[in-house]
This record gives sequence, structure tokens and C-alpha cells, in this order.
Amino acid sequence: MDKIKNRTIVIDSCVLIYFFEDNDEGETRELINDIRRNGNTILMSAISVFEVFKNRQTEEKAKEYENLLNSIDDIPIDSPVVMNASTLYYLYKKNKENNKNRPLDPKDKLTGDLIIGGTVLSYENHLLLTANIKDFPSPFWETIATAEIGNNHIKLYLLQFSYKSIPQEIPLTDPKDWKTKGRSYFFRS
Repeated sequence: MDKIKNRTIVIDSCVLIYFFEDNDEGETRELINDIRRNGNTILMSAISVFEVFKNRQTEEKAKEYENLLNSIDDIPIDSPVVMNASTLYYLYKKNKENNKNRPLDPKDKLTGDLIIGGTVLSYENHLLLTANIKDFPSPFWETIATAEIGNNHIKLYLLQFSYKSIPQEIPLTDPKDWKTKGRSYFFRS
């Protein structure tokens, strides 16, 4: 991941949770620091605050989680995020027959991951760092870099959304037409 420089990376909740696990011997912390040293900005979806903080077990852990979460800016869940998350759900559902990584199960608790994906898509050129590639299936997400951490050899994936994977019936906005600060829905209103 050393070759990725001056980008904005949205970090998935699972990576933040690994940050606290003893079995990675600080490797997640070091990876996050390396990413920042390369001029990259790390952000998280507001849903990650919930997903990470619900895992606290003790008052001491709660303080550690709070310190970590306060060190990373979060992106609020707003209309573009929700609309893009629902579009991702539609794309995943439409593609379930071809999806070898993870067929979409209507009873699945995929909402957090859809919100995180919708967050990435709401901003131009954002990337996603995750350990759960099955939650961000191909052909919609492409791996551009990987890293391995911990004694359990947890593989992390740096993903970018593949706009070419979107079917023709879902029109995209032209980046020059995008709303303020690169924000957009997938489609024109």
C-alpha cells in the first residue's frame, strides 16, 4: 500500500476493530500510520462509530475506542450516502446470480456495509480499506492494493469502486456536473 499517496481512504469498521485486537501486535496501527505518512487522509463513515463502539467491553476499552474514533474524521450519513447505499443494494441484488463472493441474502445484516460503500461513492475518488472483501463484491469493487497483518495473517484490501460495472439503465452523473465538493448520487435527479 506504499504506492498509494495523497488519496482519501474510508476505513471499514472491521479494520478499526482489528486495531484493538491483541493478535495483530500493533500492525493495524502501524499500517494506518503508514497510510497517513504517505499523505493520505483517513476517514470513516458515521455508521462505523456505532459498529466500533458497540464492541467495547470494559470502561478502559471504551476510552481507547473513544480516543481512536476521535482521531479519525467521520462522514455523516446523509441523502447522497443513503441513495448510493440503496443503489449498491440494487446492484448486488441484481447481480446475485453471478456473485461468487457473496450471494445477497435478504435476511443478511448488510446495512452497515452498504452505508460504508455508499459513503465511499458519495465522494469523487475515495477508496475503501477493508478486511471483509465479501461485503464489497466484484465486479463492483476492484482491489488496487493488499496488506497482511497479525498472527492470523488477516488480509486487508484497498478497494475502488468500478463505475464501468454499473448497468446502462443506471445513468451516472458526469463529474463536471457533480454537486458541491464532488458529492453526487449515482444518477441524475
